[in-house]
Amino acid sequence: HQAELEAANARHDLVATKSRTLMSEVDATGRYTYASPLFQDVLGYAPHEIVGKMFFYDFHPEAGREEFKR
Repeated sequence: HQAELEAANARHDLVATKSRTLMSEVDATGRYTYASPLFQDVLGYAPHEIVGKMFFYDFHPEAGREEFKR
């Protein structure tokens, strides 16, 4: 399964890079399971800094973040 996951992520990376699009996936809790390489250029975070460590709402401004999470 690991090889299939790596192949899928490589395809996502290629599409995101060629289209210059931020692409991501999150699990049911909102934690990132995939972040395209463009996150580094746009948000200043490398994918390895986000995946498994951050939630989609972490990028929302602090003011109103709790409400946004709900």
